[in-house]
Amino acid sequence: MEWDEAVCWHLGEHRHSGERGCRVRASKAAPWNEAAAEAWRDLHRAAYQRCRREGLAPWLLVRVWEVQKRGVLHVHPVLAYSTLPEKRGADRYLEHLDALREDYGFGYVERKHRVRHPRAAAAYLSSYFINGKGSKISLEESVQSNWMPRSIIHVSSDLTRSTAITMRTLRLRRYAWMVWRATDPAVWALCGNLEAHDLWCAFRQDVTLTELVASALNARGFLLLDV
Repeated sequence: MEWDEAVCWHLGEHRHSGERGCRVRASKAAPWNEAAAEAWRDLHRAAYQRCRREGLAPWLLVRVWEVQKRGVLHVHPVLAYSTLPEKRGADRYLEHLDALREDYGFGYVERKHRVRHPRAAAAYLSSYFINGKGSKISLEESVQSNWMPRSIIHVSSDLTRSTAITMRTLRLRRYAWMVWRATDPAVWALCGNLEAHDLWCAFRQDVTLTELVASALNARGFLLLDV
């Protein structure tokens, strides 16, 4: 990428870096950002297919896009790395990514392993995407960027099927939480035979999120607050 000297001329002679306020020239960054999502899909597919031909099956758990401070998109693939087959698949997948990257317009591929327990990995990623760090901007800034792909975060369907946690269910849970906070305990005694303190217990039973939220709404969809 070509740096925009007009942005950081005041720094004098220096090594360009997004952390210092340097930016990639817009005429170079724009075409790359617009094509990045499709280029990544093609690169991932090519690397994965090479692995499969070698009898390996890397498992891409999560893929996250971010906009770096220098003004170009950056992608984070998170791979399973617990069992021996997973480790072999992930190692080979990264090797193929590195070998193929220039064919699809990508630059540096970090080959350094950052193996973490699932909870630690989630915390690590969350801290980067929410707060930003070094050359990375915060998730709030990233999602407001016009260059961000439509699918910012992709989670393996194998994971969502086993955990039953998706953006849809999380939104419903957030709404149910707001309903719980806003509803008087007396209301719950009149709708669905659920008391306020039973709300989260119901998640572990046969009451669906839709039924749970609906029990606190009237026919017009308003909270049953005026009883």
